[in-house]
Amino acid sequence: MRPSYPLLLIICIFALSIFPVACVAAQSSDFAVERDDTGTVKSILVGGLEILRQPIELSPGTIWKRLNPQPAEAAATNTISMECDKGKAELGYIVDGHKLVIMWTHHLGNYQTWKLRFSDNVLAVENLQSTLASGAESLQYVNHGEVRPLPVTSFTRLQRMRLYLKNGAKVIFWHDGWGAPFNLDEMGSMRDDTYQRNLVDTNQPMRICFKMESLPNIEALPAPVFSTRWVTFGNIFYHTYTGNKTLAYSEEQPRFKLQFSPATMSRFKASKKWSIVWSATDFYDRLAGSSSIPINMAELQKTGFIIVPTSVKGFGWFSVTFSLVADKSAKVTPSSYRARFAVFSSGKRSDYSSSFPERPDATVNGNDYTYCGLMGLRCVRESHTMRDYFPGKGKINWKDLDSMMDRAASESKKWNTEWFFQANERPAWCTDEDYEQIAFDLVSHCKDRCKTWEVENEPNFRMSPEDYTKKCLIPFARGAKRADPTCRVIGPACVSVRDSITFLKAIIAGNALQYLDGISTHTYVGPGEPWELYGNPEYLSKLHELALEKPLWQTEQGYDWSRVPRQEQARYVVRQYLQGFAAGISNEHHFYFYPVHNGFEPWYLVEGGREEGIAGTLEPGGVALRIMNEQLAGTKFMAMKEPTTGVYAARFNGKTRDIYAVWTLDFKVDIELHGQIISAVDIMGNPIKMISKGKNSIYQANGYPVYISVAHNKTLDIIAPSLVKNLALISAGTKVTASSSVKGNGPENVIDGLWAIRDLVDGLQARTQWESAKEGCSQGSPEWLEITLPKAQTITRAMLINPNSAIDATPRDLTLEASIDGKQWKTVATDMDRTAWISLYSFPAISAKHVRLKISKLNDGWHLQGRWMYMVRDEFKRYTNMHARVYDLMLFAP
Repeated sequence: MRPSYPLLLIICIFALSIFPVACVAAQSSDFAVERDDTGTVKSILVGGLEILRQPIELSPGTIWKRLNPQPAEAAATNTISMECDKGKAELGYIVDGHKLVIMWTHHLGNYQTWKLRFSDNVLAVENLQSTLASGAESLQYVNHGEVRPLPVTSFTRLQRMRLYLKNGAKVIFWHDGWGAPFNLDEMGSMRDDTYQRNLVDTNQPMRICFKMESLPNIEALPAPVFSTRWVTFGNIFYHTYTGNKTLAYSEEQPRFKLQFSPATMSRFKASKKWSIVWSATDFYDRLAGSSSIPINMAELQKTGFIIVPTSVKGFGWFSVTFSLVADKSAKVTPSSYRARFAVFSSGKRSDYSSSFPERPDATVNGNDYTYCGLMGLRCVRESHTMRDYFPGKGKINWKDLDSMMDRAASESKKWNTEWFFQANERPAWCTDEDYEQIAFDLVSHCKDRCKTWEVENEPNFRMSPEDYTKKCLIPFARGAKRADPTCRVIGPACVSVRDSITFLKAIIAGNALQYLDGISTHTYVGPGEPWELYGNPEYLSKLHELALEKPLWQTEQGYDWSRVPRQEQARYVVRQYLQGFAAGISNEHHFYFYPVHNGFEPWYLVEGGREEGIAGTLEPGGVALRIMNEQLAGTKFMAMKEPTTGVYAARFNGKTRDIYAVWTLDFKVDIELHGQIISAVDIMGNPIKMISKGKNSIYQANGYPVYISVAHNKTLDIIAPSLVKNLALISAGTKVTASSSVKGNGPENVIDGLWAIRDLVDGLQARTQWESAKEGCSQGSPEWLEITLPKAQTITRAMLINPNSAIDATPRDLTLEASIDGKQWKTVATDMDRTAWISLYSFPAISAKHVRLKISKLNDGWHLQGRWMYMVRDEFKRYTNMHARVYDLMLFAP
């Protein structure tokens, strides 16, 4: 018989008492910790159960030695100094009631790894990161997530999780992450029984934390281990259009193969009856379907897997969670597995059937070409270090070069994509003449397989604009053009359009623009900022102007570095393509960095490294781009307009129909349209609701692009809302005052109309902002801005623009007030718990000469009580000051 919890604890404490005191790191009513003679954690007892299989490994492979041994009586409270052949570290322990904290700070340089291997007493782990489309997967936390029994096949990007112990106890486990909010460290991962955390920064304390959530009760049994496997390639399924507005859902039913681990099949003996419960949600996290399916145990014993059919309606990105459920009488730990899938049109419509290749067999190992073809993207980059193929003067690695070229040429043809070669890092042994000869040899040998050559990758990090022009661009282009006068040479491929402009100016000054057939750039955004807020449309226009109409290329692009929710990433990546089209960048000149997960931040269109069995599933951003290309297939970009402030409409002409892509700058507003609409679908390809108003149609727009079809050569006019004339401008005689201001960031900046553009470029005006002088604000002591118009005006809307709240302090709780005389005020709008970077407030028409924005609470850069905070330590750590920031405040008449 198993002893009771109190008895186990007594036994545990007694056992610890007979060990040398120096081995006891710390203990409490919930936790007891031992360490070995190096100071490393050797044992962690929770309710009397050992949860470690072996000592925690700090920088695996490193042999640690304890420095300056502490007296035995001080060993449990002092931090221990350690060293190895690479450097030194400190290790400390805190046990405080229901919590255990292990602190490790290393001084080894570079990034390190630590491993924690769980014992058999840990039956399952539950991921407490938000994995829904609306969650920033490594930043937002949930109370309940996927639960996987140990040993797990794979479980990645874990920072906070729940441990299910054999004695029935539950323990929350987490660790701190270090790094800037726009360049986060990697999360941890589980495989088998081992948790591993990479990229632990030097000289920064890493805290490994355990907290007792519920005390031991009835001993539990582990559930069998299972994972999902592909039934169709990439979990892609097809539905069919049967008309413009009617959908048929009968063609293909999403199905999944649930594979059970042979080593854990015996765990089914815990219950006579088992079933699989599945629940699916759509792109907007709305329930899309659910059911319970009994498991045929005889069949499962034969095959080791079951096929589970699901049923959802519509198109787009879906998430489905499968839960293994035992008879209620069995005390089995939870077990669940989440998968993602996409539903597209089958491609049978004549106007775009040729645009997408056939979905490959489920056994195909997909690559960038495969997924770009399936998403309708037409550009893939092959980036290669030149010294790999040209290691020395007169030495050429033709074998590897030919292998790469043959693969790229074959894959691009197979998946209907263009590709180009990026010649990166001119070899150190080269002279200018040598590099020209390398280019000649390279292009001569490969000109039948490759026609486009990009010179260098982000040279702004390694060389001056003048050195790039002289040492890289000119010699490479000369050699390439001698070998193949019809080839295309593009550059300079700097990160940020601003630096691309700087390099292009140097190229022009060096009389080298003649060597370029296209101008390439890496079009990123600032941390947490939308493409438009960062000013990229203006940057690209300037680049195009300087390039003298040479074609523009985006040879690297992605949303941003701040792990945004997948819904947000999807709308921004689509807008980035649409804005790129407007700047003259064709689909064949857009390369997304990288389409498939490649080991950096998870902003990718395809997830190739997340979980066992579903690697290669399209992310919402990838699904949204496929939908965009479905809608725009067979059309030609004509023009993009901003008919009213913050509302965009891009027109594409087709043979039988024209398409308008319409979106706003992330604010909600009713859009009134005039025109004969054939159909309208949302970013996921599903019909949107239109309200008739006479001959017009109304729908609620937001930052998500929608696609509206009209007959060929018929127009679609946006006649509302009326946001054409901003009344609150210095140029119109408007004045403004503020509660306080930082020098150089005065209140006049909120009425100058400059809210985009971060970096100063000739011909482009820099973004301006108001910043309050004091930190923080409250209901009793608010920060405020007061706009005074030249005369009383009737106003119905106000637009507020500020930095992204994930980075800077921004208005969170606010009221908007109007007044004729500046003494008697009326509240026209209130906003609480606001996290937006742009808001449009509509209210009944009111006559006012004065408008006041009162801010009573700020976001602190990690808004929503730290839910966005990738550091999950208990004490709140702030990275931004608490000065309120506003870019612009606009006022509009009816």
